[in-house]
Order: sequence, then structure tokens, then C-alpha cells
Amino acid sequence: MDFKNKSSLLKKYWNAETNLEEEGRLKEGFSKQKEGLSESEYQYFKQVQQFSALELSADFEQQFLASIDKKEGATIRQLFFRNASTIAASLLLVMASMASFSYWSAQEQAKEVAAREAFETAKQSLLLMSAKLNKGTSATYKLTKFTSTRQKIKRN
Repeated sequence: MDFKNKSSLLKKYWNAETNLEEEGRLKEGFSKQKEGLSESEYQYFKQVQQFSALELSADFEQQFLASIDKKEGATIRQLFFRNASTIAASLLLVMASMASFSYWSAQEQAKEVAAREAFETAKQSLLLMSAKLNKGTSATYKLTKFTSTRQKIKRN
């Protein structure tokens, strides 16, 4: 196959315009010769040729069915014992998560209670100070009233 014929046939192949005979010639020719192809195209045609050469043995189906029959009875027991450690680890992880969440929740509740108690204590202290300041303000008001009255008497 000459280079010009190969390149036109290759273009037709990639555009999906070839027939089965042309594809067969193309695959056969390019799987053996590398000229006129990029490395990826050469590998592609080589792989296609290898796939088309593959065949199953005559007793493949019997071997496959026999291997399925052998494993069927023992699979359920083996599945449980193989996965027992995974199940135990999962349960342990869930229990540890629940315990840590419970601990975290208790810590948050304790912080909230402490914050409420601190707020109530501060509130009571401020109310006491306010009451004392009100007494002082009222006493100061009385003194200023007394002083102003005294000044009025002196003037008269």
C-alpha cells in the first residue's frame, strides 16, 4: 500500500466512511508498518489487531460455571467472617462519636449555665449599685434644696 493511498484510506477511516474490506486492509497494513502514522495511531491499530486475534477457549464457559458453583456455598459464611472486623470497627466508631457528642453537649450546657449565672450576678450587682446611687442622688438633691432654702433665708 503506497503512502498516498494509506493517508486517504486513513482519512476515510477516521471520518467513518470506509467499508469492511477497506478497514480490514487498513488494520492489517498499519498493525505491521509504522510509516505514515503517529505513535498513538500506530498503537491504536496494533491494539485493534491484537483484540481481533483474541479467542476464548472451548471449555471457558464450563470452567466459569464450575468456579461459580464452587464458591456459592461458602461465600455467605466467608462474607460474614471477613466483614466482622469491619462491622465491629464501624460500631466502635459510631459509639465513640456518640460519646464525644454527648461530652461536647454537656460541656456546652455547662458553659451556658455558667454564663447565665454570671449574667444574673452582674445584673444583681448593677441593680444594687443603681439603688445606692439613687439614694446618693436623692440625698444630694435634699442638700442642694436645703442650701438654696438657707440662702433665701439669709437674703430676706
